[in-house]
Amino acid sequence: MTTAVQLDGRVAFITGGGTGIGAGIAAAYARAGASVVVVGRRRAPLDSVVADVGAAGGRALALPADVTDYDSLAAAVDAAVAEYGYLDIVVSNAGGPSAFGPTLDMSPEEWAATVDVNLNGHWMTAKATVPRLRERGGGHLVFMGSSTSYQTDPGVAAYGVSKAGVALLRQILAVELRSDNIAVNELLPGMVRTAAIGMVDGETPQIVLDHVAQVGEWLKDPEDVASLALYMVTLPTTGTTGQAFNLGVNRT
Repeated sequence: MTTAVQLDGRVAFITGGGTGIGAGIAAAYARAGASVVVVGRRRAPLDSVVADVGAAGGRALALPADVTDYDSLAAAVDAAVAEYGYLDIVVSNAGGPSAFGPTLDMSPEEWAATVDVNLNGHWMTAKATVPRLRERGGGHLVFMGSSTSYQTDPGVAAYGVSKAGVALLRQILAVELRSDNIAVNELLPGMVRTAAIGMVDGETPQIVLDHVAQVGEWLKDPEDVASLALYMVTLPTTGTTGQAFNLGVNRT
């Protein structure tokens, strides 16, 4: 497996790695020579990614875990290190569907569930993996963010607020982990052709097409996001940190 940028000898741990953006990143990292660990709640999609990577000559491991369940996530980290010996790269990509609608019409349960997966899950991923990056002498921690954290669109408060929390988490951890040689950055993908935007049988909903046309958004494929995710982890760990790499559109 060859590519213009090499990650030979690196081990990457990717949450939400069974589908969409996470699967695209796993494929890109494997093509670049990394051993990849894909983590998610459902075994079948993870196994599919592993099979695809293996068929292309790469190395991959599927580990079912839930980022909102710290014990299962920590067990996955231990299993990854038992298999490959260490971690160099962590992509905290897992997220979940949000409750949409007027902010104060949401139930407490809907609000809490959205924040749990889209903010707390990133904190738990960092807590479980950073000790392994320290053992390695440094590495990359990449959070999957969202341009909604900078916008005031009505109806998406739970998701936007949780992603705004991720943005602040990224900045604080970048300061706290700089002396550990761990670069902490955030990737804001914008609109991507995945099931998360309601795609069915490869067809993009008209409401999504209308939205991207209205705001001047670039409607991307997971491979487009993976290209930036690959670039981010080739930067020196002693260099760029605390930054947001944005493929979306910021509006206030």
